[in-house]
Amino acid sequence: MKQTKTTHLKQPPIIVENFHTDDLEDLFLNVFSTTVATQHLRYIRKADWRSDEAFESALSARYPRPDDEVLADMRDECDLRLTFVRGRNLIQLFACKKFHGVSIVVAGSDQESVDACIGEHQELFGTPKDDVESGQPSAKFGFWFSAVKDRNAKKNN
Repeated sequence: MKQTKTTHLKQPPIIVENFHTDDLEDLFLNVFSTTVATQHLRYIRKADWRSDEAFESALSARYPRPDDEVLADMRDECDLRLTFVRGRNLIQLFACKKFHGVSIVVAGSDQESVDACIGEHQELFGTPKDDVESGQPSAKFGFWFSAVKDRNAKKNN
């Protein structure tokens, strides 16, 4: 584990712990969360799209801008994952071919720039998907499983 400390004149230090991992999902989350913490980005919004238009726009040559500062970039035949700085905002984008989906998380130091960035993406990708029809009941579920091998099981058999 690597520990990084940052200081800001009027605030206590931020301690960011980075754990060794072979999982690319962890790597991208680490790049994003470390930058949010060290740059004191207080406003974060997420938007999702599910359409061929959104997916194709995310992969188009016009999506990345010449002045974007790319912090992490991974592409393969199915997916695109980017973490980059555009203007005053940090953007993490994930485009998935299988689900024709695009997700972005935008972080910034002020709400106005974050909202403007989400708006720019809405113009490019279309209206974000709405998981739930308004007025309809809904529930989100998450599943987690952990198994611990019982060392005594063989002894008792």
